[in-house]
Amino acid sequence: MYRNLIDITEIINNVLETNRKVIMNLADLRKDLPASLLEKLNVKSKTSMKKFAEILEPHLENNFSLTKRGSTFYIAQNISKNELLIKIINSTEIKTPKNISRLIPFTKEEFSKILNELLESGIISVIFDEKLDVKIQVNKNSSKFQNNAPKNEIKIKVSETNFLNAVDELDKGKIFVRICDLRKKLQWTREDFDNILKTLRDKGTIQLHQADATEMTDEEIENSFIDENNYRLGMVIRNDK
Repeated sequence: MYRNLIDITEIINNVLETNRKVIMNLADLRKDLPASLLEKLNVKSKTSMKKFAEILEPHLENNFSLTKRGSTFYIAQNISKNELLIKIINSTEIKTPKNISRLIPFTKEEFSKILNELLESGIISVIFDEKLDVKIQVNKNSSKFQNNAPKNEIKIKVSETNFLNAVDELDKGKIFVRICDLRKKLQWTREDFDNILKTLRDKGTIQLHQADATEMTDEEIENSFIDENNYRLGMVIRNDK
């Protein structure tokens, strides 16, 4: 359960992942948002999509963007149109140009321009199936694709509240949460993560403890935390609950 409106981007991301989408009709999103969140936003069944978009937009924190095609509003990750198209191609089973064009709020001119750019750069290619229908595929071995591929994770805003929310989400009835799991979930820089960790520790909000290194990979050990006394700590527990 979210504590405040900071969690909206996480909730939206969960809805998109559940529906296996990278872009979504705003009307469909509203159906899947928790009733308690809609109530907090003062969104009612009679609220228009235009008004809903206006209410939602200030809370998207640059993680998502809203766009419109005709009278339909869409929400998607706030990435370039080229990156968005790459993600849509990867997540779509029917990869024909016509089908993909129906999934995105691009004009025909925009869509053809981006397709041609990606083809020329070698990031995507076209193939023919047995019916001679054209299909699009992403060339995953292309170095250009690797450089332009969008991240799967959405970076959550650096704040004490979001750190504690992440602890709660990973807790799931356990007493401790691994620091390496928190780093992976939040996707913050090491400096930002460690600063928030130390601040909450110094306030007494959390405790830090050693973890059993024999049950951790080298990468998980590396992503634990070394304190000022050079102790390697791997677990977090909340004191304020």
